[in-house]
Amino acid sequence: MRSFPQAAPCTGNPRNAQIGWLRQIRYRRKEQQVHAKDKIAACVHVYYPEIWPDLAARLAHLPAGSAIFVTCRAELHAALSAAVAADFPNAETLVMPDQGMDVLPFLRLCAMRELDRYTAVLKLHSKNRISEMRAAQGRIMMDGLCGSPDLVAQIIARFADKTAAAGMIGTAFQWRSADALAYGNRAQIRALCDRLAIPAQDWGFFTGTMFWIAGDLLRPLRDALPWFEAHMAPEGQTGGDGSPVHAMERVFGVLPQAAQRAIWLSEPMQATDAALALIPLAEHGPAQDIRLLGAGSLDMVRRHMDGAHWAEMIQASDLFDPDFYTRQLGRFAVPGMKPLWHYIHYGDLLGLDPSPAFSTAYYLLRHPEVQREGICSLAHYLHLGQHQGSIACPSATNWLTLAQDLGLFDPDWYAQRYMGPASAEISAMQHYLTHGQFQDHACSAVFDPARIPALRDTPPGPARAVTTWLQQYVLSEQQSHALLDRVLGAGDLQGAGDIAAGIAARFGTAPDPILPPAGPGPWAQTAARLAHARLSASGQRVRRPVPRPARKQDCPIVILYDLPHLDTGSTVLRGRQTAALLRAHLDGSRDVQWRCDRAFRDCIVILTKGLLKVTTPEELENLRRHNILIGDFVDDPLRPDLLDHLDILIASSLCGLRHMMRAAPKLPCCHITHHVDIRLPTQIKAPDDTMRAGYFGELANTIHTDRLAEKIAFHAVSTARQSNSWIKKLSEYNLHYAARQMQDHDGFKPFLKGFIAAHCGANIIVQRNAGDAPYYLGTDYPYLLSEDAGPEDILDMLRHAEEGFGGPEWQHAQAIMQNIAAHSSRAYVLAEWDALLSLV
Repeated sequence: MRSFPQAAPCTGNPRNAQIGWLRQIRYRRKEQQVHAKDKIAACVHVYYPEIWPDLAARLAHLPAGSAIFVTCRAELHAALSAAVAADFPNAETLVMPDQGMDVLPFLRLCAMRELDRYTAVLKLHSKNRISEMRAAQGRIMMDGLCGSPDLVAQIIARFADKTAAAGMIGTAFQWRSADALAYGNRAQIRALCDRLAIPAQDWGFFTGTMFWIAGDLLRPLRDALPWFEAHMAPEGQTGGDGSPVHAMERVFGVLPQAAQRAIWLSEPMQATDAALALIPLAEHGPAQDIRLLGAGSLDMVRRHMDGAHWAEMIQASDLFDPDFYTRQLGRFAVPGMKPLWHYIHYGDLLGLDPSPAFSTAYYLLRHPEVQREGICSLAHYLHLGQHQGSIACPSATNWLTLAQDLGLFDPDWYAQRYMGPASAEISAMQHYLTHGQFQDHACSAVFDPARIPALRDTPPGPARAVTTWLQQYVLSEQQSHALLDRVLGAGDLQGAGDIAAGIAARFGTAPDPILPPAGPGPWAQTAARLAHARLSASGQRVRRPVPRPARKQDCPIVILYDLPHLDTGSTVLRGRQTAALLRAHLDGSRDVQWRCDRAFRDCIVILTKGLLKVTTPEELENLRRHNILIGDFVDDPLRPDLLDHLDILIASSLCGLRHMMRAAPKLPCCHITHHVDIRLPTQIKAPDDTMRAGYFGELANTIHTDRLAEKIAFHAVSTARQSNSWIKKLSEYNLHYAARQMQDHDGFKPFLKGFIAAHCGANIIVQRNAGDAPYYLGTDYPYLLSEDAGPEDILDMLRHAEEGFGGPEWQHAQAIMQNIAAHSSRAYVLAEWDALLSLV
């Protein structure tokens, strides 16, 4: 996994400097051991008062004399303080505004009650019970922190013991990767770490913000409180991803790492024993694996809820062999944990087999709903699968049949490549099992062991066979892509880029013509990885074969347009200009035609956006009988009624590519970057004397006010009719304004304004969430507007850009734009067309 950018040293108050607060921690720790041994505090934020009795029952397990601080909003104070006093007469109940969820009240307590004076601090809050799973999640967290006096005594002993060096303790099922689950919080995490002067390397954190922490680690949070309060959402708003609340949830976990303190995890060791053990993170094998570090905590709740029942069911069968299972564990071992309990909690998720008589991987691949619902595969088999005739112990033929069903083994492709006339008496499957796997044969266009990094160091033969791939790698590949999809869905493009790079390094990349090998930075590569051809193995994508004309090498390319849309922007640029670019590029090796009639056959037909607006399914099907049809909707929504009559989809944007892959999983989807208008001069030099901002486009599509017009020259450009006048003005500006006023009809817009700005040597100012902008510009581009930026925000950004014109920040932005220019050049776009044409 990647590392967060390291924070710059904090200047100003020396107490905030990293070396300063770390030295203070060491000094205070020695002082505590002498004067304040085992001094304990508990901080509890109560939003749901009905949960107080459950909280009180756990707090009763703390040693006598522990300080208890309860926070709540004003309207709860009277009733709650009475209940708290009845249970804990010496406890203190404080009113805190309903702001910052449970995090801001805790940070305020750090300052108000000097929590860094305590040996250990327990942080709890009233977890909501909107579902049975959420209620169980809250109970598991509380039980794992203070579920019994014995557990509490063990935890306090770890904090008091110098050799244990405990910095933080929480339940094992809460432990996750802060990097993998940064989601939309990455910028705020970086800002918080910068404020705390902490090097932000990758670390773990406890989801749900319930944990024990060494009190001295809380010292820097007192200094950070003013910053935190200044950035907090208004009262009554809890905040979400991208807010200090969710960022701080992750930053708590970096405090022990910065002080070189140990993390300990509480964990049940067997199903029949309520007692929990404390395991050092370094010795807890599963907690080191990204498949678990990147999972949502709810994925584990069901295993805690139903684990005892599953264990009883499995114990009564003959399908669990403790010795066999234990021999598989290796780095996934947990000291002291019973093998069956380990299998239910971790081994099943990791694809480990409980015995030679049951294949976890096979069962989960045959029953993907079991994995989605968080059910132990062996328990599901014993309860339901065996009665439905499911296979527990697959044969080699069963594995190969599964590979065929998942699109990894293609009998026709295999036979054509490896089987001559002498093999006519044997099936492709038999040939592979008796010959092919021993000779390291590929199984299909999407599975060639020689091209998969994870298999390259394995000697050729059965160990590199597709059956081995299914047994040992596919579940991991699926889980990695599921994490990538979740991170992308949360808008964390930087994290997604790094996850995608890890997937490529282990599992390889797809042969699909989505992007040329050197895509535009990690952002576009992320979109490419999503279209990984082998994702058919997860059941998400099953490709329909592309029909091929009889004469592949010289079949013409027809770009088909609708006559009434002849002069619209998309028809001109993605139609007529594309035809001209391809004609010059192919240089007679293939005929490229630009036409609106349909008197042709055996052609590759590119259907333009205007034509796709008005054509019918019947018209397309008639055309498809003798041609390959490729649909280019550009930024229009897909028409579901046309999808069954197309062979390939083209996306003009990376956001559109992601959407297409979900909306049309059976169609190959390819990305063709929207080229810059070929009427633009090949060399445009932006002014370098002073900042000059200009806008080019439909005025209805942008944020336009009189005050903005004082700073920006607005040039109206109609997409319904063609004009060259705006092109002559481009060289007058070095900052292109592209703030978009979103329209109801907007689809997935290509980043064309960004490409034009890059082509002109100019920078751009745009919202951070505008279409493909985050893919191309990244998170560190300096002139990104917030998602809801208004005219005043835009004016502030313009002033900021003007003040820094020509300086390091401006130059950094220009370097990013130069990279965009390279990845939207004609050569780049034509390389994408070459890749697409190679598919057909």
